[in-house]
Amino acid sequence: MSNKNISKGFKQIESDINLKIQDGMAEVILSVARKSNEICPMDKGELRKSLGVYFNGKKIGSGSKTGVLRELKIKTYSNISPKYIGSIVYDCKHAIYPHEMDDEATNWTTPGTHSKYLENPLYQTDLVSEFSKGFKK
Repeated sequence: MSNKNISKGFKQIESDINLKIQDGMAEVILSVARKSNEICPMDKGELRKSLGVYFNGKKIGSGSKTGVLRELKIKTYSNISPKYIGSIVYDCKHAIYPHEMDDEATNWTTPGTHSKYLENPLYQTDLVSEFSKGFKK
């Protein structure tokens, strides 16, 4: 086997690994977004409808990204792979207010909803497990 073939083989392996990393990161982003949208407050549904999920600048979930008011970014940090950035965005006018409200002092209109609808799902999600699901696809 020539050095050229070995080099070509390693480049293919690197490419395959990077694609798997992308799949894993996208799965993490989507999982956190699904959990976030389940618990975000819902009065008329405007907040939930404003959800946008982006990965490396491309929309992979519903919503629109105009005038971002509340956003969570998840990045990879690796010396080997390119940097991947996922964003979960709620862009309706009032997105920041219910996120920061005090759960104890607020009478939410929909049971099971509460503040910190972006932060809590991130902390409560097993990121390694979700990444593995996407990596194994």
